[in-house]
Amino acid sequence: MTSQEKQIISNYIKRTMIHFFKNSIATIKLPDKFTYPFHYTPHPLCIIATKEVQAYLTSQSQWQKELQQGKMFGVLIVQTPENKIGYLAAFSGTLAGKNCHPFFVPPIYDLLQPQGFFKIEEKRISAINVCIKKTQNDPRYIDLLRQIEKETIQSQQELTEAKEFFKSAKKNREIRRKTGIPDAKELAAMIRESQFQKAELKRMEKYTQEKNVEPATTMNDTPALIPALIVLCLFLISGILSLCAAIADWNWFFNSKNCRMLTSRLSRRKARWLYGIIGCLILYMTVVIALDILSKTPIIDG
Repeated sequence: MTSQEKQIISNYIKRTMIHFFKNSIATIKLPDKFTYPFHYTPHPLCIIATKEVQAYLTSQSQWQKELQQGKMFGVLIVQTPENKIGYLAAFSGTLAGKNCHPFFVPPIYDLLQPQGFFKIEEKRISAINVCIKKTQNDPRYIDLLRQIEKETIQSQQELTEAKEFFKSAKKNREIRRKTGIPDAKELAAMIRESQFQKAELKRMEKYTQEKNVEPATTMNDTPALIPALIVLCLFLISGILSLCAAIADWNWFFNSKNCRMLTSRLSRRKARWLYGIIGCLILYMTVVIALDILSKTPIIDG
């Protein structure tokens, strides 16, 4: 920044933002150091500046309704290079829906600037919230939530019944061991039964967990499929284009800049074979990707 630019900015600040006291302050001594902002007695100059700001606010009839609800203002005593004493005034948040007003120091960054970063990103976040709201009101989403709730209740009931049954079977085995005289064959059968029931309980718990996760996975994976489908379409178009160019011998295709980079040392016939093979490989990869997507996309009945 040049000295001329600095002078222009300095003059602008003095003219629009620094307010000089209306009455003489010659008898008021400046403080020796900056006050502790959280616990102090305001300096007399601060009190005078505050009263002047209050008088200014009283004259602004368009703000009175908002000011009655409460608003925080502040003043800062300053000294110019010419040793003139004045003050800066500022307010918290917005005033009348704006960050900038002539009497007050503007914020370092204006959040309300229409083309600013904050407003642009705020629109994007709002769009995401609209999308979330739309998803939450989607009948399919609501049906999946109900299905999760229904499956959870049913699964818990089945697990509870199984645990009670296995608990009863265990108790019967203990009674048999204490009251009867089971032979080796019967003991081995009881051991196998115990092992089977423990394993069966674990299998049921695992199956229940997977069964309940499946509808939730469907909801979460639906937006995630979009990039995969875009890639799939690009592969499909590229494969068909390469294969058709090789079969039809399109001049515009083989004379294009991108194509010449690869086929500059090949004859047209070899170039056609090369792109025919590339097209077949891309189409094969397209089929593989499509099958992979289908395998990871649960199908919900009803």
